[in-house]
Amino acid sequence: MLPYFQPVAGLLNDHALYAVGGVVRNHVRGVSSATEADFTTPSPPEAVIQTAQALGLPYSTAGLAWGSIVVNGADITSFRREEYWPDSRYPKVVFTPHLVEDAKRRDFTANAIYLAPDGRMTDPFSGAQHLRDGAMVWIGDPTVRLAEDPLRWWRWLRFCAETEGFASLELPQYVLDGTLHPIPLATLAQSTLQAAPKVSASRLAKERAKFAMQPHANRVRGLLRAALASVGGEVHKLIP
Repeated sequence: MLPYFQPVAGLLNDHALYAVGGVVRNHVRGVSSATEADFTTPSPPEAVIQTAQALGLPYSTAGLAWGSIVVNGADITSFRREEYWPDSRYPKVVFTPHLVEDAKRRDFTANAIYLAPDGRMTDPFSGAQHLRDGAMVWIGDPTVRLAEDPLRWWRWLRFCAETEGFASLELPQYVLDGTLHPIPLATLAQSTLQAAPKVSASRLAKERAKFAMQPHANRVRGLLRAALASVGGEVHKLIP
């Protein structure tokens, strides 16, 4: 069993668990990680709670509305679909037992890599290869994903600065129906600006602070300035 799973080892007899997110990006890249793993499961939240209670493990249900339970200090989120309402960044959550359905609602292919306790990966959108190629590829049409939540622009930049995803700034791409498509950076910027009022100042400040902590933040910032220099308007607001 991979060491990331130690905090949730007691749950593995009853639930399939997968690590996702930053610890998996680092695992793929062969980078040692101090990041605590986040987990996902096909089990519904109530089943995870029942197991935690039976094992006497500490747990919190603060994120229950979104399918997230904290067990023994680890975040465990049930597979879900998300349905966004117009003019709202808060989606309706529908739980699903299907991994691919959960993967489709994620923002980038590198965040849709599911790492099992034995080290096997389920990677429906080839996110691991994209990481190795230095790309942070969107899942679905980015103009739609940004309209849902424009904070994804800053998350995208943060992940590029974390993983050396410089190729993404030169040629942004998204995967749709199993095919990679290019999209101009200026189009992403304009979509973000149109939806920007949805983002609260506090959420934006937190994301900017996370970006600033990444090892390649300065290079991403410089590439972004050069790439958007000819766009004009308020695009400067999109440079962290």
